[in-house]
Amino acid sequence: QLSFKNMCKLKPLLQRWLNEADNTQNMEQLCNMEQMLAQARKRKRRTSIENNVKGTLENFFQKCSKPGPQEIYQIAEDLSLEKDVVRVWFCNRR
Repeated sequence: QLSFKNMCKLKPLLQRWLNEADNTQNMEQLCNMEQMLAQARKRKRRTSIENNVKGTLENFFQKCSKPGPQEIYQIAEDLSLEKDVVRVWFCNRR
């Protein structure tokens, strides 16, 4: 089952694939599009967080276990991490 965010990411690829399928009778081109879609579905690798960064995140968590989007952005900036990594860390920690 796809999340809304993943569906939004796949929509342009699927639309392009449908347009190609409508405009071509060439099965080889359709297979190439299927390969392209398969590559788009690859998951992001697991992020490894260093111990000192984990400690800092734990300190933030002690102060506020449910930071808002602005706080998550600021924490991510301070620790040089992606916003989603910080957001997921807090979700998993709770």
